[in-house]
Amino acid sequence: MKLKKIIDYVIESFSKSKNEILELNGIRAIAIILVMFHHSFLAYKFTNLLSIKADNYLLKFFFKILENGRIGVDIFFVLSGFLIGGQLLKEIKTTGTLNFKKFYFKRILRIFPAYYFALILVTIFFIEKISIKEIISHLFYLQNYWLNIYEITWSLAVEEQFYIFLPFLLFIFRKNFKNANCFCFAIFGLLIILPFYFRLLIFKNLHNIYDTQYISLKIFGAFHTRFDQLFIGVFIAFLYLNYQNLLINKYKIFYFLQFFLFIIFCFLIYYSGMNGSFYKIVLQFSLIGLVVGFFILSMLLTKTFFNKILSNNFFYFIAKISYPMYLYHYFSIWSIHKEDISLTNNEFLNFFIYLTAIFALSVLFALLSWLFIEYPFLKIKQKKCKFEC
Repeated sequence: MKLKKIIDYVIESFSKSKNEILELNGIRAIAIILVMFHHSFLAYKFTNLLSIKADNYLLKFFFKILENGRIGVDIFFVLSGFLIGGQLLKEIKTTGTLNFKKFYFKRILRIFPAYYFALILVTIFFIEKISIKEIISHLFYLQNYWLNIYEITWSLAVEEQFYIFLPFLLFIFRKNFKNANCFCFAIFGLLIILPFYFRLLIFKNLHNIYDTQYISLKIFGAFHTRFDQLFIGVFIAFLYLNYQNLLINKYKIFYFLQFFLFIIFCFLIYYSGMNGSFYKIVLQFSLIGLVVGFFILSMLLTKTFFNKILSNNFFYFIAKISYPMYLYHYFSIWSIHKEDISLTNNEFLNFFIYLTAIFALSVLFALLSWLFIEYPFLKIKQKKCKFEC
């Protein structure tokens, strides 16, 4: 009887809701896989990578995906902007206002439990000493500007700062967004251009365009230089919400646009990076954001084989646990060492075994977190909002 209850609970936690856009789950799954494989690749530290890639273009592209898998975070930003911004814009359009209590209550129950539990585990098992300043920095999501003991949480800080800023901005201009007038395009234009301008200022004052540490701190991790991708997501939601009927009549254009954007995205992955050029330091964030954003829009307006691929059950499962996978995949990297699972004399094959082990353990950690931390709080959120929000 207990076993049946457990099985029913697991099945319930992965049940699909009516309003869920399955293709977005596929995009989210790809994003977390890219990030996790990227960090695993960096941790593995190949000894003869050049010889493995030599004269094999497929392997070269494969390793370029691993090297530049941080692009998964860019995808997350656009997705977050689309989903959260879309919810708020829809509320403004239907009610003319925003329920701040409901919004922040839902965000807190969705984000805080797994985040703070992960931080507790990090401080207990992986960090010897931690200062009060470091605790405050992570407690209030300031680690992208201040002290960061758990490196990957910088992106969560950027998103949390976005969640604080976005509702107030939309509320101030709620009449414009409710009527979807031309002023909205000016607002979005400004918000998308501003981070580009901030990155440009930093680039002009750079003494060394190969100083990865400085560039990472000042550009890659700062909210004011990264919120363009988040607002590109909001802009795409605005277009879809207000101009869906107009755009859907142009479905043939979006059908071909989807394939074109996919090809462009492959080039963007290949030529992405963290230093060395104006493109990598300033321009790539805007281009990646726009390509991902309009790919999402094209996917919502027309159906191609991309929709079928992105809607499969494997991607749905990974998407459901993507947040804890992001939080805990470093635990797997810290726990599994390549020396312990080097089973062959072929380094590429050993890396594949290592990658598989990292992925499997990360899924296990994420699944436990989803079932015992996130989903219980999700049920509370659903119950409370049904009667109170």
